[in-house]
Amino acid sequence: MKAWMYHEHGSFTDVLKFETKTSLPQVKDDQVLIKVVAAALNPVDAVRMLGFFKATDCPLPTIPGYDVAGVVVKVGPQVKQLKEGDEVYGNINEKPLEDPKQLGSLAEYTAVEEKLLGLKPTNLSFPEAAGLPLAVETAYQALERCGPLDGKSVLVLGGAGGVGTLAIQLARHVFVASRVAATCSSGKLEFLKSLGVDLAIDYTKENFEELPEKFDVVFDGVGQCDKAVKAMKEGGKVVSIIGEITPPAFQHIVISDGSVLEKLNPFLESGKVKPSTQLLKRSCWGLKPKNLSFPEAAGLPLAIETAYQALERCGPLDGKSVLIMGGAGGVGTLSIQIAEHVFGASRVATTCSSGKLEFLKSLGVDLAIDYTKENFEYLPEKFDVVFDAVGHVHQISEVAQLYDDAQEVVEEVNLISDPQNATVEVINGLEVLKIAAGRCLREVEILNDYSGLLRESLRNNFGSIYRVIVDSHTAFKCLSWSWRD
Repeated sequence: MKAWMYHEHGSFTDVLKFETKTSLPQVKDDQVLIKVVAAALNPVDAVRMLGFFKATDCPLPTIPGYDVAGVVVKVGPQVKQLKEGDEVYGNINEKPLEDPKQLGSLAEYTAVEEKLLGLKPTNLSFPEAAGLPLAVETAYQALERCGPLDGKSVLVLGGAGGVGTLAIQLARHVFVASRVAATCSSGKLEFLKSLGVDLAIDYTKENFEELPEKFDVVFDGVGQCDKAVKAMKEGGKVVSIIGEITPPAFQHIVISDGSVLEKLNPFLESGKVKPSTQLLKRSCWGLKPKNLSFPEAAGLPLAIETAYQALERCGPLDGKSVLIMGGAGGVGTLSIQIAEHVFGASRVATTCSSGKLEFLKSLGVDLAIDYTKENFEYLPEKFDVVFDAVGHVHQISEVAQLYDDAQEVVEEVNLISDPQNATVEVINGLEVLKIAAGRCLREVEILNDYSGLLRESLRNNFGSIYRVIVDSHTAFKCLSWSWRD
């Protein structure tokens, strides 16, 4: 069969290959063989491919893919309900981080235990169904663990994300909560209202934990557990699917379960609960540039939105200097061009390896720094804005010397963060302002680093240097974000 496969660990672009002659999976007694019609990728696929849980992973080579929708073409002798010809969907790995299947869903066929599958909702296409299992199971199971919700109030943090949109709908229509609130950015307020939320909170303008209203249940889908517990009523519950846990909150990690999908099918088929693909508004799309092919255009949205939004948050850049760390990467190359041509930066510098110096100069950078030969943080030149796309947090702190006094930085960031959350810490002998900004850019997925530094630095600022990265540790651990979102 044909399949996407990797024989060594690394990034998608480096190790994932299209194979035309791979072996069909063997069907165990309790499994069915599915002819794959559609499959979906999740952050766990990327982190798994990078090799971050080798100890519990299957041996290489591996076909990635957790979510699937397709048609049953063969059944094992112990299969009781499903039969050949059934249209099914599901997450093929019961425990995503423990012994995931070697032969995943990015293939013509995949073998799956019957208990992990549900019949595909009749009103959904195969791609729509394939985009649901992991996300909807995460939302359902997390809310279910909070006990009966009928007559109770629920706050969903990250309501415009893939899991968040489903959590809102499930809280309202499946668990019958009496009041549903959610956080989002300014541009998503109307979208959340269209989902039926009673209160849409713009996290760029309000700190939800400081609002007088408190909630019986807080669903944390963004990793702000420390603030989520402050929004909880006395005796309430906080469930988090990402990030560090602050008691009395608890964490939920999804378990694949076909019975959940079967329970939700009536709600999906009636239209009370809709997948994100059916909820997308025109504002989420843009007309394809006429000079780009479809493949060229398809490679842009996530990367170019990441670059633009990150730079935009740094304020007007005209006449300022910008350093981009990781300039030869997908986001980095776009950041260089956007900083110069869109935001009007007067000077753009970037880091790269020796072999990419000429390439970056062709993009028009004023200074290309070979990180294999120079430590950029020790250069005499400092920059107004540093865009970190590689995760060098401690090195960034050195660049923060452009501020003579850390207290001046407090004044600089008052507009974007509660100064009460600001503390001065000593990093590498340098006083650096550390700010828990308490806000997340829209789900930006840059899975190019994995370490405790990410958990420590997510949504932190060092002076005017914004760290723009999703915590890939918790993203893969809790599976709350996916490429399709």
